[in-house]
Amino acid sequence: MLKSPRLVLRRIVAADASVLWSWRVHREIVRSLPAPTLNGLRAFVRETLQDRSRHQFMAVAGGEPIGLFRLYERGLSDRDIGGLLAKPAWGLGYGTEVARVLLDYGFRRLKLHRIWATCDVDNARSIHLMKKIGMKREGRMREHRLLGGRWRDSLLFAILDSEWKAKP
Repeated sequence: MLKSPRLVLRRIVAADASVLWSWRVHREIVRSLPAPTLNGLRAFVRETLQDRSRHQFMAVAGGEPIGLFRLYERGLSDRDIGGLLAKPAWGLGYGTEVARVLLDYGFRRLKLHRIWATCDVDNARSIHLMKKIGMKREGRMREHRLLGGRWRDSLLFAILDSEWKAKP
């Protein structure tokens, strides 16, 4: 379990599939869900529980789940960070707070060298968040994700342990 001033980040549990499913009412969330059906979400949670390299967390504020976040192992010394924030929690600073906790966890406890993230080229909120936490844009990946039946470009951001440790 990880903590911040307003949040608890706990490991994902089987019941979280239903929480994720409840968020599908928001169109902006649906395209980011890790699986399109309730059974798919249940399978995703089962796989996550078996694969500890995923470091999958549910962010909880005031006793309510507000987001699903991860540090996913991609190599020996780097991970990608990502997440999904429930729409009622948008604009309240939770995304930034969770990202900082996960970066600290990755660099200080997991001793990673580099953490990276991608986002859709039109996701202004994610781009702003990544810049705010000190990630640097490294490039554009053309037709990287299939969303809504269309191939979409993604932007790639990353931060190194030395850059994180140098932040006040």
